[in-house]
Amino acid sequence: MTERRRRYQTLSIVLALVLVVAIAATLASRAGNVSGTPRVVQLPGVTGTATPSPTQSAAASSLHWTGCGGGAQCATLDVPLDWTHTDPAAAGRTIPMALIRYRATGPASQRLGSLLVNPGGPGASGVAFVRDDLSIIPTAIRARFDIVGFDPRGTGSSDPVDCLSGPQQDTLYALPPYPTDAAQTAAITTATKGLGAACLQHTGDELKHLSTVDVAKDMDALRLALGEQKLTYLGYSYGTYLGATYARLFPTHIRAFVLDGAIDPTQTGTEMIAGQAGGFEGAFDAFAAWCAGNQQCAFGQAFRSAAQVESAYQALQTSVSRTPLPGAGSRVVTSGLFLEGTLVTLYDKTSGWPALGTALQLAQQGSGAALLQLSDEFLGRNPDGSYDPEDEANAAVNCLDHTYPSAAQTPAFAASLARRYPIFGEAIGWSGLDCAYWPVKPAVDLAPVRAAGAPPILVVATTRDPATPYAGGVALAEQLDTGTLLTYDGDGHTAYRATGSACVTGVVDTYLTTLQAPARSTGAHC
Repeated sequence: MTERRRRYQTLSIVLALVLVVAIAATLASRAGNVSGTPRVVQLPGVTGTATPSPTQSAAASSLHWTGCGGGAQCATLDVPLDWTHTDPAAAGRTIPMALIRYRATGPASQRLGSLLVNPGGPGASGVAFVRDDLSIIPTAIRARFDIVGFDPRGTGSSDPVDCLSGPQQDTLYALPPYPTDAAQTAAITTATKGLGAACLQHTGDELKHLSTVDVAKDMDALRLALGEQKLTYLGYSYGTYLGATYARLFPTHIRAFVLDGAIDPTQTGTEMIAGQAGGFEGAFDAFAAWCAGNQQCAFGQAFRSAAQVESAYQALQTSVSRTPLPGAGSRVVTSGLFLEGTLVTLYDKTSGWPALGTALQLAQQGSGAALLQLSDEFLGRNPDGSYDPEDEANAAVNCLDHTYPSAAQTPAFAASLARRYPIFGEAIGWSGLDCAYWPVKPAVDLAPVRAAGAPPILVVATTRDPATPYAGGVALAEQLDTGTLLTYDGDGHTAYRATGSACVTGVVDTYLTTLQAPARSTGAHC
């Protein structure tokens, strides 16, 4: 399982709408069978890096900002496709980096520079995040900094990875999350091999140059182009791995780094999949305990304990694997989409848990409409049947950055996770199969990130984060020579946002504006 999308405000709106719209969904949609058999695509919680190579930061360039609506300014920065200059096919070629900026809202005399933001993924669009979810950033920070978002190479509008058509992705995601017989194994294997082959066919040589190390070097070029002597950066989820990679390569170029929802860069992909299986299992346990007998949870009102909620969920899961639920129009909810629709809600306790309770109640009544709406949001499916490029970019980056179980090792690995985590373990255990068949081999460096010479770096970790488990944040803060840990005792994925914990907001805002971080020896708790 690998780290995927987190849409913050947009996701919260969708989860809330499920509570309203799904109740009115028709139960008369015709059920149908979807040929094939699914797997869980790269989901939220992981990242990686290739072996660093000597780098030359691009010379400072003049960015040509133009208005692009809503008070935003947009620009493009061209960066070398091959920073190492060892790939003859890439010699002299560049790749565009799409940018967006909102100028600081406060007095010019109080402006502190640019705050570069990455929302995670890998594969998420930083431009879309800043445009759609700017309110995530607290007002006090928006007053002091220009907020700058960027689409990492291969994502959004930065020459995105291109692999499958919308109908092909529909077929892929309709496969079961793990096989239960030889026919399903063959279908999953064929589809997974086909994904890698299609990405190579349509994306070409660029597929070799999408690692996190490449993006970190792009970030340093952007720092120069913005005219910043030192970089101020806020990275969520996968963005913490990107930030840690930058810190390893350019420790003296840092002003302040906030790494929220942190990942341990020394873990293999295999270890991260196992950690994420435990993270989502724990999040579902917490949901089940909250849901049982709770009037706010439609699915759990008839149950008296978390165990009863979990048993009913597994029974429903089994039923859907045998007979897909009618969704919307001719679309149906298979076991793969059922899983995706569940996982997305575990990122956000406030709106996600009630939405899951409603969606599961409707599923018990025979309608998969709400789960389909949730899975579409998670997978980036648009109303016209196309998909945004995030999931394909997610695979491209993760497969360059990490090593995962081989195809031969995957069944036993998934079975071992199923014994530990009976609800999600087997499905998440199979999610690394993309990388087992990926056409570009990874170059992995699992050395701890020390970032000697960097100023204090603030690592934020949530105790019950399903996608980036708390242990990863602890490990990263300990590795960094100047790392300091801010622990948020809570549920959900990441902690620093305008509508979240006032305690977390206060610690982070103070650090970004004054450079005063909690003591490394004690950290801070919220």
